[in-house]
Formats: sequence, structure tokens, C-alpha cells
Amino acid sequence: MGKYLTVILGLAAMACGAWGIRATWPLLWRAIQAMVPALFFLGGGLAVLVGLGEIRDSFGRDPKTEKPKN
Repeated sequence: MGKYLTVILGLAAMACGAWGIRATWPLLWRAIQAMVPALFFLGGGLAVLVGLGEIRDSFGRDPKTEKPKN
């Protein structure tokens, strides 16, 4: 019985979510538009941090003595 109840409640939650998206679509669309620049900024910051970490790690290595990776 629990499996069926989970499916029924899941479908009810999806229906409520679809209704909520439809009712608040303009506001939701503005929120999505506002998130895009923030995600670009955070993604760029993460790329900078990863790149700086790789540069820092490469200073201690000697390419002549480094073992090739298979």
C-alpha cells in the first residue's frame, strides 16, 4: 500500500507544482532571468579558483622527472 500512496502523493505534488508554476509564471520567469548572471559570476569564480590551484600545483613539478599518466 505504501508504494501506491507514494505514487499518488507524488502525482498530487506534481499537480500542485504545475498549478503554482502556471499561476506565478511571470514572477518565476523574472527570478530565472535574475539567476543567470549570478550563476555566470559564480561559475567564473569557480573556474578562476580551479585554474589558480592548477597553476600553484604546477610550480612544484619538474616536467622532465614527472611520470607519464596512463
